[in-house]
Amino acid sequence: MATNAQFADMLEMIERLEGDVRHLKHALERVMRPEPMPSPAPLDDVERGHIMDVLRQTGGNRVAAARVLGISRRSLYRRLERHHIDYGARAHEDALHG
Repeated sequence: MATNAQFADMLEMIERLEGDVRHLKHALERVMRPEPMPSPAPLDDVERGHIMDVLRQTGGNRVAAARVLGISRRSLYRRLERHHIDYGARAHEDALHG
């Protein structure tokens, strides 16, 4: 049979273990909790920006821009329309001087 001193020692050890287990649990929760990821730019915004950059690089030449983008002229025109990009001669002049 355990003495009072042994019983007190066992209780103290259990309390320390409980504290250690609690500490371990919190540490694991911190490690396992995913960090919030910065939200990426919406894909449409990225595509629009890329098309605008290529049009600037090609001096507004849509045939050359389509070639650089690796898409057909028709696809480029559809994307210009979808993104509300007016990159005609006047728009190109505004981009150069504005």
